[in-house]
Amino acid sequence: MDELLEARWELTENGKVVQEGALPPLTIAPSSEQEYIIPFKKREYLPDSEYHLQIKFLLKADQIWAKKGYILAWVQFRVFSTLLTSKSVLNEEGPELIITDDNHKVQIGNSNFSLIIGRDSGAIEYFKYRNKKLITSELAPNFWRAPIDNDVGLFLFYPILKKILRNFTFWKGASRKRKVIRFSIQHSSPNLAIVNVTFKIYKGKTKYESCITINGNGEILVENSFSPKKDLIRFGMQTTVPSEFDDITWFGKGPHETYIDRETGAWTGIHHKTIEEFIHDYVHPQENANRTNVRWFTLQNEDGIGLRVEAMSGALLNFSVWPYTMEDLETARHIHELPRRPFITMNIDYKQRGVGGDIPAVAQLHEEFKLKKNQIYHYSFKISPVLEGD
Repeated sequence: MDELLEARWELTENGKVVQEGALPPLTIAPSSEQEYIIPFKKREYLPDSEYHLQIKFLLKADQIWAKKGYILAWVQFRVFSTLLTSKSVLNEEGPELIITDDNHKVQIGNSNFSLIIGRDSGAIEYFKYRNKKLITSELAPNFWRAPIDNDVGLFLFYPILKKILRNFTFWKGASRKRKVIRFSIQHSSPNLAIVNVTFKIYKGKTKYESCITINGNGEILVENSFSPKKDLIRFGMQTTVPSEFDDITWFGKGPHETYIDRETGAWTGIHHKTIEEFIHDYVHPQENANRTNVRWFTLQNEDGIGLRVEAMSGALLNFSVWPYTMEDLETARHIHELPRRPFITMNIDYKQRGVGGDIPAVAQLHEEFKLKKNQIYHYSFKISPVLEGD
């Protein structure tokens, strides 16, 4: 083993390597074990931080099947965490806000940014910071995903089973049919505004409550809560951003796609991909590219300008981005039929249900991977502009 592999370790602080090193030569015989001491130095653990220890087994030299440095195996441990779990407050910072309100929309901003919330949609419809558009369509609730192979696999052979899928398809139009029943705005201080929106959602046990807080720096805190009468497919939000924001960095599970029942093969860290590397082309187009346990992610252009989304309240995020729409994923039958739109679809989710597949072509989920009815789901996140050099 010593001739083939080397073992390296690294200690990370909020995803960034702060200590690293190599283990002594591996002289372990088959079916035996040996104890190694990892010599990382004790350090003061910072508040609002988390620390992971990862051990990687890498190829020491090129092989005909992989290059030097290829990770053959790895294991990761959470060493220490002081993350705050009640953080869901936006600081009163930045210049004074100017608010314009009419019968159709509320416009909030100052010399640095402009944000529009529609009274009929109850959603952020537009967000521009220093003349750069960051959000280009409604940031709307989303309860649906493009069906995956396990969702529809047996329906192709047993059409009678399609009635099972119909038990969930009403979630597809639930956001589009939402109705705003209450809308209020508070200008609680010169540089802080709070918009509260209550929606009536089909199959909702409770109303959908959304609170949008904006400060003078152009930071946006979104808090959502909802309890459904039926099991959910997804609980999240969807919008579009300019196509130039195609450089993706995130702190969470990765580097490949993960789902709540498909994440043990990914490690927690800071990962980076372009959008074409980020998506996953299945033979039959379907939901793809989800990442779980996400603390934050950024979408930036080649100049480093873009936006950052950060999990709040201790509830980690799921997210995904595509260079096409969810409708494109549903209608395309082959990969080459997926277009490249002049925008990027961005999903900011609490969670989506698992993908199943213990039995091939059957999305028979374990109970812990369902989003069950009659439960209250709540999550929040902060959207911030990212400037060149940030």
